[in-house]
Amino acid sequence: MRLSWHCQGRNQPHIDGTMTDKFRKLNDYQHARLRVEMYLGSREFFTIKSISYEDGIHVREYQLVPACFVAFREILDNAVDEVAIHGHGKQIKVDYYPETGVFSVEDDGRGIPIHEIPELGSGPAASILLSTPRAGRNFEDRGNAIGVNGLGAAIANFVSEWFKVEIRRDGQVFQQEWHEGTYRGKEVHRASSPKITKGRSKKTGTKIELKLSSKVFQDTTVDPAFIRDRMIDLAIAYPDKKFIFNGETLSGKLLSYGNVTKESSIEWGRGHGYVVLITSDHEGVFHHAIVNGIPMLNGGPHVSNLVNTSSNFISEALNRKARTSLGLKKSGNYVNKADLGGLIVYSQFFISDAQFDGQMKGRISTNISRNASMAVTDDLVKDFLKKNQEWVSIVIERVKDRVGKKDLEKAKKELEKKDLFIPSLTDATGKNRQDCILFIAEGLSAISGMLEVRDPAVHGGIGLFGKILNVHGLPPKKVLENKTVQDILLSLGLMIGEKADRSKLRYGKVFILSDQDEDGNNIFALLVNLFYRFWPELFQDKENPFIYKFITPLFILEKGNQRKYIYNDEKFDPADYKGWTISRAKGLGRLTKKDWEYVLREPKLIPLVDDGNLKEVLDLVFDPRRADDRKDWLINAEIISEEV
Repeated sequence: MRLSWHCQGRNQPHIDGTMTDKFRKLNDYQHARLRVEMYLGSREFFTIKSISYEDGIHVREYQLVPACFVAFREILDNAVDEVAIHGHGKQIKVDYYPETGVFSVEDDGRGIPIHEIPELGSGPAASILLSTPRAGRNFEDRGNAIGVNGLGAAIANFVSEWFKVEIRRDGQVFQQEWHEGTYRGKEVHRASSPKITKGRSKKTGTKIELKLSSKVFQDTTVDPAFIRDRMIDLAIAYPDKKFIFNGETLSGKLLSYGNVTKESSIEWGRGHGYVVLITSDHEGVFHHAIVNGIPMLNGGPHVSNLVNTSSNFISEALNRKARTSLGLKKSGNYVNKADLGGLIVYSQFFISDAQFDGQMKGRISTNISRNASMAVTDDLVKDFLKKNQEWVSIVIERVKDRVGKKDLEKAKKELEKKDLFIPSLTDATGKNRQDCILFIAEGLSAISGMLEVRDPAVHGGIGLFGKILNVHGLPPKKVLENKTVQDILLSLGLMIGEKADRSKLRYGKVFILSDQDEDGNNIFALLVNLFYRFWPELFQDKENPFIYKFITPLFILEKGNQRKYIYNDEKFDPADYKGWTISRAKGLGRLTKKDWEYVLREPKLIPLVDDGNLKEVLDLVFDPRRADDRKDWLINAEIISEEV
């Protein structure tokens, strides 16, 4: 908004007619409640992604109001500083139940000082530290402490409906409460008088409970799972301390949550830490960076650098494998970051006097990019790839698909430049192409008899030249470069990489012809494999199938003017046909004009539709890696055949 100041009368608009010169002076309490975003972040409801440790390490979505989580974490951070950073105490216990909206944080440290500290002012130090902004201990050399500005606890207190503390220290128990209130129409912060009693045990520590104010927050949602998982971050960061959430003791052993690489550690002047690599089922490359126990939810330069360095190392390691899989001799960078979906780059760093981007601490502003990225090493990547062979296979398939699509587009453009003239095709002439049927056979001699007696308006035929490819696992570009495949695609109007729309194809049905022998069966199966791999939708319509196996007679019987046809699924005993001339029509070339007239007039067809098993059957037959499975399958088939 552009400011345009004018000299105007009292209480008149000054800024584009939207504001007046009414001034107010807010105290710290009022300002914190009015400008929550300055101190704690957004009060809007968000869905964010982060790491979950439930049932293995993976990426999941959480729903929360960021400012509510940060308010809670300010209290938790103080406990972490006391127990984990300064080394006073052994455990931190957190309870949170969204139905009550009450947070509880308890540690067994020394307890916040309850005696008077002159530098803070008169009265118990705890009363001042928990209700006065800019009062704290982390203003000098902070070491690895999380607390930064001396604002956190007081701000969390200010935005609460009520805030309670119980401190055990020096043989005494200190208790005090604060409540929101109003006085003469203004918000006020009401504090009870501190209560100090003699302790009955040697137990020390601080327990703080708070309930966030509905007057400050319209929504106080914080997913309990998010709190639990962020406490596991802390348990992993400080494994010698005990972290308890809602009664559950959280494991600090990263390996207990999933299959991760060995840690790759780095240490330098002001910091140290480690990186591990993990796989999950999410899209893209995900980072989970923790600095001094705090998740960097807003990323940062060192996070980007870690992700890029890890991605580059892995891509380089997989390039050779991808090149071999693609059948390419030329070296090049085939694997890129987009192919590495499911990768988690997980890091824990501990930085002395770390500076964060604000009270929310979602991003570190201290430059640690160069040092942190040195934790990514060849050994780390080798260990990761060795442990995650299934993920490696998925990545290679992505590369093949991506590179294949790129090459396919080039091949498609070349094919589209070609004329429709196909020497091996005798086209149907009918205008209603849905009524037309394309007969496919191997070679012109196999189909010439059919073409002699066909109905030109309905029947088209193509005699294929050259070897029919086993397309299983082949790059689409290589398939499309095959002349036989090109002829089929141009004849039908199909294109690899595009879904088949039967209403736009040049033929309404396909009849596959083959000789009545093993070679013929192989050709038929290879054609089915081609169609199913690239256009499985052609096998879905059970009411109106697209592809058929066209069956021709196996035996032809003649006696005078009589002619009979026996198919391979019929019982046949030559002894029953004494006086008949019997010929075996093993090849399509053996069929005469009369035979073709009969089979076209009385077609015997097997429609090909997917019963749910077709993909598995074709994979079993054509995948070169499944030789043992095929052997077992053939043996079982032979046993069943013998039993029948």
